[in-house]
Amino acid sequence: MSSKQDTIKHYLTFKEKLVVAYICIERKILLSLRFKISALFSWIGMFVSLATFFFLGKLIQPGVTVYISQYGSGAYFPYVLLGMAFGTFSGLALSLYLNVISSTYWSNWLEMIFSSPIGFRTYMGITMVWVYLTSALTIIIYFLVGIFIFGAELTLPSTWWLAIIVLALAILAISGFGLISASMFLLADVKGGVEPISWAVATGAGILSGVVFPPEIFLDTAPSLYYISRLLPHTYALDAFRRIMLNDEGLSPIVTSEILKLIAFIVVFLPLGTYMFKKGLEKAERTGKLARWG
Repeated sequence: MSSKQDTIKHYLTFKEKLVVAYICIERKILLSLRFKISALFSWIGMFVSLATFFFLGKLIQPGVTVYISQYGSGAYFPYVLLGMAFGTFSGLALSLYLNVISSTYWSNWLEMIFSSPIGFRTYMGITMVWVYLTSALTIIIYFLVGIFIFGAELTLPSTWWLAIIVLALAILAISGFGLISASMFLLADVKGGVEPISWAVATGAGILSGVVFPPEIFLDTAPSLYYISRLLPHTYALDAFRRIMLNDEGLSPIVTSEILKLIAFIVVFLPLGTYMFKKGLEKAERTGKLARWG
C-alpha cells in the first residue's frame, strides 16, 4: 500500500503577520541606523537641494509671480517646497512596485517569498509601510528646514485633513501607472535597462506637472506641452495640494474638480495596473521565471 504525503501550505494569521511586520521593520530601522554616514550625506543632499531652490527663487521670483499668484502670497519657495514634498510620495507610488520586483528577483528572493507563509502581498505591504513612513519623516524634515532655516511662509491650514486625502488619492492614481510599469518586468520580460512606462511618466511629471515650475508657463511658448501635462494625475494633485496648503481652501469648485479627476485616474488605471501586475506574476510562476538561474 503506497502512502501519499500531502503538502499543506501554512497561511499566517493576521496576528502572525503583525509580528512579522514588526520584526521586518525593526530590522530595517537597525540597518538604517548602522549606516550613519549614508544617512548624513542624504540629509546634506536634502539641505543643498532646498538651498538651491531658495536662492533660485530669489533670482526668478519676478518672472514666475504672475504664474503662481493663485497660490498664497505667490512666493516661489513655498511653491517649490510643496512640489518637492509631493514629488517624494509620487515618485514612490510610481517606482516602488518595480523596485521591489526587480530587487527580489535579482537577489533570488522572489520565488522564496512566493513559497513562504508570509506571501508576496504581505511582503509588499510591509515594504510599502516602511518606505512611506521613512518618506513621511523626510518630508517633515523638509518642512522644518524650509520654514525655520529658509523662512518659508507655511502654516498648517484648517483643511489639513483634505491635503492628506488629496495625497492619498494621488498615490492611488499614480500607483496604477506604477503597477503597469512593474508588470512589464515579468509580463514583457523587461529586466534590463530602462523600463519605458515609468521613465515616460516620471520624466513627464518632473518637467510638465508643476513640481518646480507651473505648467501654465508652456501656454506662451509650447502649448502642446501644457496639454500633455493634463494627461498626468500629478498635475491635478499638485494644484489641489497647493491650494489647500497655501490658500487654506476647502472643497472649493477647483479643488473638488481636481479631486474628481484624480478619482477618474484611479477608476481607470488602478484596476488595469492591478490586473497586469497579477498577470505578470502568474506568467512568471507558470513559466518558472520567479527565480533567476545563472
